[in-house]
Parts: sequence; C-alpha cells; structure tokens
Amino acid sequence: MRHLLAGATAILMALAIPAAPARATFIVGDVADTKIFFNSGKDVTSFTGNVGKNNTGDLVNFTSTGAVDPANGFANIKPTNASQGGNGDFTQLIITPTVVDWSAFTFRGQFGSLSTNTNLTLLVTDQFNTTQTFSLTGLAGPNTDFADIGVTSIDNELIKQITILAGAGDNFKELKQFEVQVNGQRCTGDNCQPPPPPPPPPTGVPEPMSLVLLGAGLAGLGCSRLFRRG
Repeated sequence: MRHLLAGATAILMALAIPAAPARATFIVGDVADTKIFFNSGKDVTSFTGNVGKNNTGDLVNFTSTGAVDPANGFANIKPTNASQGGNGDFTQLIITPTVVDWSAFTFRGQFGSLSTNTNLTLLVTDQFNTTQTFSLTGLAGPNTDFADIGVTSIDNELIKQITILAGAGDNFKELKQFEVQVNGQRCTGDNCQPPPPPPPPPTGVPEPMSLVLLGAGLAGLGCSRLFRRG
C-alpha cells in the first residue's frame, strides 16, 4: 500500500509542475520568395512599400532612424546623401506589414564605410506580440554586401513586425532586397488571435473482419464455460 501511495503522490506532483515555456518560434533561414517593392521617397524617416509588383500587393510601412532615400522598385534604402558616403544616421529600420501573413523574411545590405563593428540585431515580433531577438556578428563589411539574412517560422507563427538594428557605434550604408514568404493564414490589426485548436482525431471504426474475429472469440469463450459446467 505504501508503494501505491508513493506512486500516486509522485504522479500528482508531476502534474502540479508548470509546463516549460514554449520554445522560440522562428529560426534563421533564407526561404522567402516574394519581393517587397518600395514606393518612392527622398530624405524621409517613414515610407511605404507593397508585397508584389506594381503597388498591387498588401501595404508595408517602414520607419527609419536617420533620414533615408528609398529607391522606387525592388531596390535599396540608403541614408540621405549616400552618394557622399552617407551621413551615418541610418542605424535602425522598423518594418510593419498592414496584413499579418508572413511566415518568413529575408534581406541583405552593407554597413557604413567607417564601420569596424559589423554586427546587427534582428527583432522579430509574432502575431501574439512575442518578440524574439537574433544577434548576428562577424558579418561582411564595410562596403561589402553581407549575405542574405533571413528568419522563418517553425510552427506557423506569423510576423507582425521586424526591427533591424546596427551594432553599437555602427550604421547602415544600405539595406535592400527585402523578400517575404506569404502564409495562407492572415490576420489584421486586433484580429490576430490564436488559431482554433485542431479537431480531435477521429475514433477508429472496427473493420468487418475484426468484428467477426471478436464475435468468434466471445462465442468460443461461452462454449468453454458451458463444457466446464457440463
């Protein structure tokens, strides 16, 4: 009896332990395949783009720290006066889609010409307002394109906002070639709620042969009892 009570107590204690927090939902991965095309602007800190060509796709809002000149089309974002080497103020870019349906994102760029610290931080916020941080170090530069940097969801979470932040004392000479992967799941504004739980698995229906075997077994059991009584 003591062993049974101890086992039951251990089970209750295990059930009482809170579940471990969920793991991060995004990993580094370059799988995006749909381009973002910028709308024209000059010497601005906020501008827009569209997912897809000819300004027909969903709108995307961009906000920069430091004035920039975003080229029209699938081009690049440079600090104002970049032709003279840039003004060194372009240190952060925040990207906010108006329709939350991205499951992956990728980009590339260059660090400032005087940079010796080729690091950046990538902040990815999902539709439940949970932010995951990626610290990327030892990237190519300065004045050399660093390779595509991307993130992708591992469990169908969606990207609500992305922040690209240059390392301490650094700046961007340009950021460019933004691409996303569009998920079939969509949400907008405050309607970004968790998806409904999946339906329970269907109850298995016994096959006809299984029923026949079961019936035969029960009949045999009944006959054996009759023989014993006789």
